[in-house]
Amino acid sequence: MAPLLSHAAKHAVLLATGAHPEHEEVSEVGEEVVHEDQAGLFVFACMFFIPFIAVVLIVGAWAISRVDVHDKKEQVGKLLKKISRGGVGAEEAAVDLPSHSMTREELHEEMHESGLKSLLFTKMNIMLLFVPLGFLAHWLHWNPTTTFVINMLAMLPLAGLMGVATEELACHTGQSIGGLLNATFGNAVELIFVVQSLRSGLVAVTKGTLLGSILANELLVLGMALFFGGIFDKDTGRIVLNKQQSFSFPSAMIQSQMLIFSSFMLCMPSMFEKSYHIEKMHVLHLSRMGSVFAMFGYGIFMFFQLYTHADMLRASEGDEEEEEVACISVPVAVGLLTVSTLLVAIVSEFLVHGIDGFAHEMGFSQTFIGVVVLPIIGNACEHSTAVLVALKDKVTLSIGIAIGSTIQVSLFVVPFAVIVGWMLDQPMDLDFHRVNAWALILSSLLVMSVLVVGKSTWMNGFVLITAYFVLAFLYFLSPDDALA
Repeated sequence: MAPLLSHAAKHAVLLATGAHPEHEEVSEVGEEVVHEDQAGLFVFACMFFIPFIAVVLIVGAWAISRVDVHDKKEQVGKLLKKISRGGVGAEEAAVDLPSHSMTREELHEEMHESGLKSLLFTKMNIMLLFVPLGFLAHWLHWNPTTTFVINMLAMLPLAGLMGVATEELACHTGQSIGGLLNATFGNAVELIFVVQSLRSGLVAVTKGTLLGSILANELLVLGMALFFGGIFDKDTGRIVLNKQQSFSFPSAMIQSQMLIFSSFMLCMPSMFEKSYHIEKMHVLHLSRMGSVFAMFGYGIFMFFQLYTHADMLRASEGDEEEEEVACISVPVAVGLLTVSTLLVAIVSEFLVHGIDGFAHEMGFSQTFIGVVVLPIIGNACEHSTAVLVALKDKVTLSIGIAIGSTIQVSLFVVPFAVIVGWMLDQPMDLDFHRVNAWALILSSLLVMSVLVVGKSTWMNGFVLITAYFVLAFLYFLSPDDALA
């Protein structure tokens, strides 16, 4: 009874003095937004949303530019299949293929010789110049904001290289395993962020990064894939407004159910903590035990997806399965993936070290940086690949990349973060607070409502993207302790 009277008295004093509880404050920049007049608020809204729209357009343009390369790879794959079956002659193949040698081995060898060069020397990879600049900015102790921005820009091409290497591995493994590989290595960036942030004691940033990764994958990545896939014609590349794309209903529903399940696993500790006023230490212990159950559940889902019902899920993809010829061999792809992952680990450490200074100078909260800024960078891999395959009308695979990555973050990466925090003696738990819990649940229901029809249009993508923009703006107003 005494704690309740004390809490009521404290709240009454706050109301009488006109003060507000700490958790009701907004960020430093959010305070300026709240007190702006209508004209100033309109200008600020434009300044806020223009960078996000630019990210959407840049990622979409990058994915569109890669469609021709993938189409050529598919064409070569089909002709190689015909050659191996004796269905095409040397004269016919010589016209279409970039080689006059008609053996399958020689054609693969020729593609591999020029493949790595074509993957590395692209317009996007010009941004690799920011990688050595990021090293210099950290070692020479440049301005924190400059260091943060440079390393943030360096992350984009590195995440893109990880995505390209994963796609090449997927050409050797097939679409089902390829989607899992893309989600796994795409989330390697989040895993690295988690370890680096927890080592620095930034528990709020860690929670924000994981929460933002979930929301970005299921709303922004999937929304961009459905939007660009539904507005561009596969064959002509022109904009069409009446296009409708079909995808595997059983596969989408299985992943939607797992999405709801993962939201349930993450939201219940928050609900219990708020409703029953459980002490933080008890929530921490429950989170560590719950993380073990969540990782076990993810393992069962992998067993279901790759073993017991693998044939059903592959059959549901129907004629979407097309053979693509890899531009590089497995060892080269693994080497490229390893190098880019190591560079991501180093650059992310520089990035984490600059968070405090960047937030202080710009007035941004750590919540906004963790939930919005870092996940957009880390999910660049899923952004481009999911949009690319959706442009080629492989919507089932696109959904598998976006939603599969969300499930993996929820049921594996988040519990992994709790266990790593346990090892580092950091209070990382599953309490994401009530508002964030509702954001997860409602986002999952919104995604399920989009996929339950079995068909999609560009309007479905627009709805998901807009929902993410609204959440991003709300997190922009959130204070540092919104996830603490």
